[in-house]
Amino acid sequence: MLRPVIYASIIVLLSLAALAVFSPQRLVNMLAWADVKSKVVKNLSYGNEMRQKLDIYIPAQSESAPNVVVFLYGGNWNSGSRGQYGFVGKALASRGIMAVVADYRLSPEVAYPVFIEDTAQAVSVDTETHRRIWG
Repeated sequence: MLRPVIYASIIVLLSLAALAVFSPQRLVNMLAWADVKSKVVKNLSYGNEMRQKLDIYIPAQSESAPNVVVFLYGGNWNSGSRGQYGFVGKALASRGIMAVVADYRLSPEVAYPVFIEDTAQAVSVDTETHRRIWG
């Protein structure tokens, strides 16, 4: 009778400890399932600034070109990182959808409309980037 309560208490304590050490996004990224057939191309530059980088999650080969989702995380234009959202790219790629997760420059370093210009630049694929992704 007392054992289930003890086990439940241990699970709760371990969960709280994990949340104290890792952010919820990092925990989800660590727990995200691995689709061994999909691949990720990380740290592609779309500009000259340090935060102008993106990751592309490519689904396993299919007979037709995949749909593409560009994921722009929130953060009030002053916080966030594409590395926090790998689980989004993995989940979409495992379902046959190509995902682009891009960083952009943040406030107060830059001001509006630079964030919007960065995201527009991130989704325009140049020839060199295309070669690096598809070979």
